[in-house]
Amino acid sequence: MSALRDHSILLHIIRCCDQIEETMELFGRDYDTFLSSNTYRNACCR
Repeated sequence: MSALRDHSILLHIIRCCDQIEETMELFGRDYDTFLSSNTYRNACCR
């Protein structure tokens, strides 16, 4: 793999992590809420 492709993949991973963080802020960080919401779990686990 080229360095440019590696960089692109890493940027994509970082963006996904940022989106998970935003989702956690929206729903809260309560584990029971995570378990009870399909939407929350799917948003974090995609």
